Amino acid sequence: MIIYPLSNINFQLINEIKKIGCDERSIPIFANKTNIIPIKITDIKPSLANIIKQEMISCKGDAVIHSKSISCEIEKTDILLLGTLSIYYDFISKIEKQNYKTLNDITYELKKIIINLNTPTLKITTRNNKELNFNKPILMGILNITDDSFYDGGKYKNFDVALKRCEEMIKEGANIIDIGGESTRPGSDPIPLELEMNRVLPIVEKVYKEFNIIISVDTYKSKVAEEALKLGADIINDISGMTFDEKMINVVKNMNSIVIIMHIKGKPKDMQLNPHYDDVIKELIEYFDERINFAINNGIKRDNIIIDPGIGFGKKLEHNLEIMRNLPAFKKYGLPLLLGASRKSMIGMILGDTDKFDEKCLPPSERLYGTLGVNSYGYYNGVNIFRVHDVKFHKEMLKVLNKILYNN
Repeated sequence: MIIYPLSNINFQLINEIKKIGCDERSIPIFANKTNIIPIKITDIKPSLANIIKQEMISCKGDAVIHSKSISCEIEKTDILLLGTLSIYYDFISKIEKQNYKTLNDITYELKKIIINLNTPTLKITTRNNKELNFNKPILMGILNITDDSFYDGGKYKNFDVALKRCEEMIKEGANIIDIGGESTRPGSDPIPLELEMNRVLPIVEKVYKEFNIIISVDTYKSKVAEEALKLGADIINDISGMTFDEKMINVVKNMNSIVIIMHIKGKPKDMQLNPHYDDVIKELIEYFDERINFAINNGIKRDNIIIDPGIGFGKKLEHNLEIMRNLPAFKKYGLPLLLGASRKSMIGMILGDTDKFDEKCLPPSERLYGTLGVNSYGYYNGVNIFRVHDVKFHKEMLKVLNKILYNN
């Protein structure tokens, strides 16, 4: 007899369950018991927190609450629920019988999260009948047709050079090409509409005709989006989450486009001027709650939404790190999650042992390996799309990780 522990990665545990040779009908039951899912609830009265903790314990789970909740010496406490899917099902069933409004609200949200975690959007068919499959993470290659993007500004302004770079990224394994004509690096100024259109539209038109690839356009201007979609684009990647241009929502809806809703605090010109958050994850979740509901209530199909927490867009290093540590929080929606950290200053700061953009911060040209580190962590925490400058190296990274985890 040999006894040894196993990986706690859910997929690996399910494989081990299958290898044991149990009745296949029981596999979903065991699967619900293999993975503890931490879920945070904020601002709950201590009296209610005590009930929640007792009920979670009775269901063989647990709940972390403030030490003074028992004596009700505090006004509010956050709660960290700890349970498997099986435990949450039991907990919800018990709580629903108590017919208490706040508890009912909690169970309603818990049920939504559990459904979304169990049945996420795994496939999107674009307006041009191309398929995005999220069974495994995919790559979005960056094509900046700009003067001043922070890493590759000026490299691909020439039409033929940009087209060649697009072809290279497709051969290297890009699933999406993200074409942008305006730099939104910190401190950048907006450019005229006509200039952005003149940069972006000819490339979109040519890429659509020459290559069988999904085209994303990085713009917050509704007119650029509309014209690009007419020429064959599939996705609008809006850094403002459709807040900078009120007409964007109608363009996305009417053209049946996929939209990437990103979080930004401020605008590119001022977003890095000492951004402040009381609780960065809570504030981002509130933002996505509002933006997703806004999109759906205005006619955008839920399956046409991708979310992006916006690394570096109105965030200090500490905020970016907090987002990275809490990537699973953004999986609550069951929507594809995009991470755009490629060669960003966060990585330069970490590698340069500094917490600000100063002379110690490594330049973008020296941030490749740090980028691979950040994105490999994202792989293990639910990221579906990596927006990257270096497609080849990320394709190799994904190949290795896929082989280890999925054996293919």
